Amino acid sequence: MVTIYALDISKLDPDDRDWSSWVESRRLEKARLLQFRDDRARCIGAGLLLSFALHSHHPNLPIPMQTELGLHAKPFLPKVAGFHFNLSHSGKWVICAIANLPLGVDIEAKNRNILKIISKSLSKSEREDLQQFPEEQHSRMAVAIWVLKESYIKAKGIGLSLPLSQSSVQAGNPILIFDNGVCAPCSLCLVDFLDDDYYVGLCLMKKQETPLLYRIEYLHLKNFISAP
Repeated sequence: MVTIYALDISKLDPDDRDWSSWVESRRLEKARLLQFRDDRARCIGAGLLLSFALHSHHPNLPIPMQTELGLHAKPFLPKVAGFHFNLSHSGKWVICAIANLPLGVDIEAKNRNILKIISKSLSKSEREDLQQFPEEQHSRMAVAIWVLKESYIKAKGIGLSLPLSQSSVQAGNPILIFDNGVCAPCSLCLVDFLDDDYYVGLCLMKKQETPLLYRIEYLHLKNFISAP
């Protein structure tokens, strides 16, 4: 079972208070160096969710806990074995997914016009699939493909070492993804998200679990008023 925590950060002021009781020092410093307020809010929001998730599942552990960067710069918590997490943000939303197996999650606004941006990242079969639908649907469908591919790459922990065009999403039940022509041993889904303006892709490195089981907890800033 995957647990997803989501936080609307539209009213989060990253400069309004001391977040150090919830957010690790390196993330605080990273946020401080970001030029734009919205970027600082997303950075702080991701730290809040990670600490909340850790505290919820391991209430006896101290938070905030420092993360480390593994291979291909994927963050992990070296002091907590079997606690896998992944973070993503887009627009007003920050999300954190956790499980006992490697996983990846990605969120993007459905109205984001990324077709031109990712056209070279689509596989031949994905481009052919798009052509079967009206042109006005191509952009949204490309976003759906994008979040699924991103969630897979993040779950696998390979960064951009695998060109996106070498992976290919195949719609169906279950959704499959082919990596260099080989069906990848993972479970994929588009999450049933509260905000219909966004797609959320989820990937768990467990072979074709159908359906991929998850639960979502929508948090509010009031969850972080007091220290944990």
